[in-house]
Amino acid sequence: MPAPKSNSPSRRLWLIFGWLLVLLVIYFSLTPVSLEVMVEPVFKLTPHRGYVVRKLGHVIAYAALMFWFGNLYETLAKRWIIAIGLIASGIALEFVQGWTGYRLFRIADMAINAAGVAAGWALASPPMRNYLRKFFSR
Repeated sequence: MPAPKSNSPSRRLWLIFGWLLVLLVIYFSLTPVSLEVMVEPVFKLTPHRGYVVRKLGHVIAYAALMFWFGNLYETLAKRWIIAIGLIASGIALEFVQGWTGYRLFRIADMAINAAGVAAGWALASPPMRNYLRKFFSR
């Protein structure tokens, strides 16, 4: 099945949803409310579990973005641009977090964000490459 044309309504919806995901990642990166606070009512978090929840959130967020946009832009060159852009945005958001006064700057989070991008790249590669296309063609 061929990729949707650049002006097709379904591709526009994919792009809109993808950019909403980007905005959601930015919001959760800069809001004073952490993921731990949202998860705490459901799970009893020890300091170790809270750390795992935070890091898992980073991986899932960046993997989801890379997976989504990696399925929209299938050429290798465009995937590299997306990956580099996501890693750069993760680094920039860490610096901004350090400037907020209520979030912390962590170099480890930059590496974890990059690991999420790598995971998303792997998931967006064949045979998963056409997952979004198959899902939305139903």
